[in-house]
Amino acid sequence: MNNINVIDVIIVLIEWSYGIITTGLAFFAILAIVILVFNVYNNTKRKGKKVRV
Repeated sequence: MNNINVIDVIIVLIEWSYGIITTGLAFFAILAIVILVFNVYNNTKRKGKKVRV
């Protein structure tokens, strides 16, 4: 029974860490997109031109 419990705990930890990693990546991706859009908006505002990405 102990072996089964240990395996279950390991599987739960792997899934938990995987979920944290994926949510972290998604968060950073959204953050990067927001920063990129913000920079492009600032550039267009300063220069008065449309910046092509």
